[in-house]
Amino acid sequence: MESVNTSQIGKRFAPDAGYTDYLAAANALKNDPAFAELKPLKVAILRNFTIDPLLPVLTCEIASTGQKPEFYVGNYDTIAGDVLNPDSQLYAFDPDFIILANWFDNISPAIAQRFLTLSGKEVAEITRQILAEFENYLQILAERTNATVLVNNFPLPQFTTLGILDGQSGRNHTNTILLLNLEVMEIVSRFSNAYLIDFMAISARIGSANVFDERYWHIAKAPLSRHALVPFGQEYGKFFRALSGKTRKCLVLDCDNTLWGGIVGEDGAENIRIGTTFPGSCFRDFQQEILNLQQRGVILTICSKNNEKDVLDVLHNHPEMRIREEHLATWQINWDDKVTNIRRIATDLNIGLDSLVFIDDSPYECELVRSQLPEVAVLQVPKEPSQMRNALSAAAFLSAMTRVMLLRPGMPNERSMALSVFKRPHSGWRLCRSARSKASSACSRSALDELPLNPLCCTRSRRVVPLTSQ
Repeated sequence: MESVNTSQIGKRFAPDAGYTDYLAAANALKNDPAFAELKPLKVAILRNFTIDPLLPVLTCEIASTGQKPEFYVGNYDTIAGDVLNPDSQLYAFDPDFIILANWFDNISPAIAQRFLTLSGKEVAEITRQILAEFENYLQILAERTNATVLVNNFPLPQFTTLGILDGQSGRNHTNTILLLNLEVMEIVSRFSNAYLIDFMAISARIGSANVFDERYWHIAKAPLSRHALVPFGQEYGKFFRALSGKTRKCLVLDCDNTLWGGIVGEDGAENIRIGTTFPGSCFRDFQQEILNLQQRGVILTICSKNNEKDVLDVLHNHPEMRIREEHLATWQINWDDKVTNIRRIATDLNIGLDSLVFIDDSPYECELVRSQLPEVAVLQVPKEPSQMRNALSAAAFLSAMTRVMLLRPGMPNERSMALSVFKRPHSGWRLCRSARSKASSACSRSALDELPLNPLCCTRSRRVVPLTSQ
């Protein structure tokens, strides 16, 4: 039934697609009969600003997960009526996701536009009312629906009413929004069905001047500029993927000119470029970013055309390497084609090809994998080494690789517990790999069963392990 080529949809928008690309794809999907057969994902959008221009991006982001979006968009600035009225169309729609989309200028024009006229007491009372309203909405939605709720915080003001004085005092315009955002995050964290969309961080990343469209705000109460629609929509897409279980779990890494600069088989381990000075520092930082993903539960593997001895020598002995053998679940280091080796890696780990992200510097290898293994996500690293880390961080399929709910607060030391369980299968896979190479025996789950498991993790293991071994 699900015959839409979602891998092609996802490939089209990574990493430099513009709004026009999303708009064209969303229009094409409307006429695709196979798209109509996909499992629906029902998304209700309650908003106090015009959000319609964001819908094509959300449509494609959801379609790339193999689901068909169905939207209910509440009327302008009717969030209270939608949430508080038990007979509203919101509850009749029975959504899977509810987006509470608030723009701060409409929530509090007083703080946004005339902060200087307000006393400290007045500012405190306004923010208290805003937070109480947010908490009330989340409480009612938790009681009346099973939907996941996505709540945004607020971008910092591009220009403050205090001008250069804004940074000279603790009681200022910027700090008021910062403190409000912290309180919004605290409230959202109390609800197991709610998650924060970090508008403040997105605005900082792309630049506040690229976020707000002054003209369209006054014409149609549409604050997001054309430059902002894609990154904001992609941020929602990360949550749709993660919370729908459409996550990628495993990095498949090339070595030469990817993990380090140069070719180890030609230059020798002592001459590859990795270290504290440019360009080696770029590769070292790139490796650290990969390890950050591994700390979030992502599986690391290597697929490299090299002599295995040369690569293992670098992993074991090069003093500047961040990634070591113990970080890897498995590897294929030989002269076979990478399509074959990627299939072997998936078989080794007993995960689907659609769980993999292949990272390589070679346009030929990347295109070969895209064409032969369309289920595998592909990231071709930039030629400029200094851009590699940001390219990895910006890739949407990587940001969504870790199931968000695994890292939520609520249990003692829950983050370390989740990481502990994620790491256990890695050791098991290495045991299996060793047993297979020595005895040519099939890898079984018995190796996993023999590993000691932290008793604190037992209640979570049933939820976490399938994410890395299904």
